[in-house]
Amino acid sequence: MLLLITGLPGSGKTTLARSYASKFGGVHLNSDLIRAELGLRGHYTPADKQRVYETLFQRADNALQNDQDVVIDSTLFRKSLRQPYYDLAQKWHTPLFVVVTQAAEKTLQERVSQPRPDSEADQQVLERIQAQYEPVTEEHLELHTDQMKLEELSDAVRAYTLQHGN
Repeated sequence: MLLLITGLPGSGKTTLARSYASKFGGVHLNSDLIRAELGLRGHYTPADKQRVYETLFQRADNALQNDQDVVIDSTLFRKSLRQPYYDLAQKWHTPLFVVVTQAAEKTLQERVSQPRPDSEADQQVLERIQAQYEPVTEEHLELHTDQMKLEELSDAVRAYTLQHGN
């Protein structure tokens, strides 16, 4: 199974992805952690972004090749950034599930104004990604992370994957 957890900065992607992977298993791959591992924190040139996304994709590909479930945690704010994962799921004949995390604007702003250990996204990054965000038009689950408890969110994702799995 390939699970994409996408959404705006501060929408709760990482918290949900960690919770889900911890509770139900799977390799959790986070673009911010990969950026840090590659020594690219603070580096956002197109080439730097491409390197992060390529590494994220390659690790997902490797995990699926080894029959592991994968939880991708990244904004993936453009369709062109999400499409390779649809192709990857087809390549490995594995179900793909997309979860879009959302939160009220006030919650987003509060979350990005606080230091977070993994994310560098601040108010400016939030506004830039909001302006460029291309909504997911394919089948997906939307979860409002500021309206449910974390365990309920993880359980909702699990129920969705079980209900829509092949």
